[in-house]
Amino acid sequence: MAITQSAPAPTPPSTAFEQMQAFGRRHERVPGQDVNGKPSLTHDQAGEQINLKGRERWPDRDGDGKATFSYSFAKRPGATFNQLKLIGFSEFNPEQKAQMRLSLQSWSDVANVKFTEKENDGTGDGHLRFGNFQEIEGVKAPDGKAVTQYDPEGHEQQAWFRVGGYDANRAPKVNSRGRNTFTHEAGHQIGLFHPGKYNGSRAGYEKAAEYGQDTQGHSVMSYWEETHTGQDFSKKGKQYYASAPQMDDIVAAQQLYGPNTQTRKGDTVYGFGSNTGRDYYTVKSASDPLVASIWDGGGHDTLNLSGYRDDQKINLNAGSYSDVGGMKGNLSIAPGVVIEDAVGGVGNDWMLGNSAANSLKGGPGDDVIDGGAGQDELWGGSGKDVFLFSDASHSTPDAPDRIMDFRSGEDKIDVSSVRFASGQPELKHVEVFTGRPGEAILTYDAKTRFSTLKIDTTGNAKPDFKVLVKGQVTRSDIVA
Repeated sequence: MAITQSAPAPTPPSTAFEQMQAFGRRHERVPGQDVNGKPSLTHDQAGEQINLKGRERWPDRDGDGKATFSYSFAKRPGATFNQLKLIGFSEFNPEQKAQMRLSLQSWSDVANVKFTEKENDGTGDGHLRFGNFQEIEGVKAPDGKAVTQYDPEGHEQQAWFRVGGYDANRAPKVNSRGRNTFTHEAGHQIGLFHPGKYNGSRAGYEKAAEYGQDTQGHSVMSYWEETHTGQDFSKKGKQYYASAPQMDDIVAAQQLYGPNTQTRKGDTVYGFGSNTGRDYYTVKSASDPLVASIWDGGGHDTLNLSGYRDDQKINLNAGSYSDVGGMKGNLSIAPGVVIEDAVGGVGNDWMLGNSAANSLKGGPGDDVIDGGAGQDELWGGSGKDVFLFSDASHSTPDAPDRIMDFRSGEDKIDVSSVRFASGQPELKHVEVFTGRPGEAILTYDAKTRFSTLKIDTTGNAKPDFKVLVKGQVTRSDIVA
């Protein structure tokens, strides 16, 4: 009786591949999948939850195609102040006025909402007014940090901020609780609500949140801490907050009024060396926090995190969250946004590109870099770096990636997932393809000083994968 011997099972891809895949799927929004025992909502579903499916959208009274508001700072309490049972009126101080202007600007950056500072003259779609109070009758500080009057059918909305026993509102600044509250209340004024039915409630995330992503990590309109969704906005023992709309807020505002595609439509740098003109996108030292969601209208853009000394996880895909500057899940990229380039810091960074032609620079440290789809330029910098290729389609003969600073004996090229897709237990190096899957050809051109690695994953005697590498690569440099 003949004994048949089955082919050996292909060896699984490397641990680095598995870890990068897990990082890429982190915070993934999968309908029907629970998050903390609560349903997971897509960005669009969460947006509709926050804007009540547009029920409180301001009508376009002047017919200009966008929401146009005037705003002013109250000089006296007025009837509404008393109706809300507020006590101890005071005007906004200069710092409060400056910070509220920035909060309003952050909303107009992401959606077709325009704000003009002037007294209420009845023009435009509505008027917003801001002022302070000392306390609410029957409510002790720090509860009742702010009160907003909802009335899009009327012409004026008012937001009042507690300053009695609560200094955060009196002296707000970027990444502070006070600035976060200002942006939150401004969101209410343009027609956004809390992601759940818990206005003024202290019931907590476990009882009050209606879906898993209802946290400050996804929305400034949420009451609940970002730690519930695996994020952490603290740095060296100090808690920081988003100063501008978070990812789900951006979606919610754009569902109401449409996206502002004119915002930062040129070449923009976020992080170190930022040219955004926005304090929440600007970092000047390694101690500065960066808590934000990026909205960008176009151009060739760069995420520069080079000044941070922490180990970072950087994801350039729209809808993703990155760990930067010693925090977790603190920097996100809104749906529909393309950021082309990224620069890592001094630590051991993980970098994941998107489908654009990315330039990814790891910098000092032992970095793991996956360019994703698109024709990318990859720079490891100093340290022992791994250039990871998750799929043969990410670097093809027609559009090969280029590794620009490879050091043989220190750096590695990880094609274990490409080899695994061929169904073979190992990569077989050959001089010419013979029509068997899993064959690789490695060559070096002394004139150009570039190595070329080609792999046939299907067995058609043609390469499906190709990468160009500056420097001479040996077979021992390849992880397969």
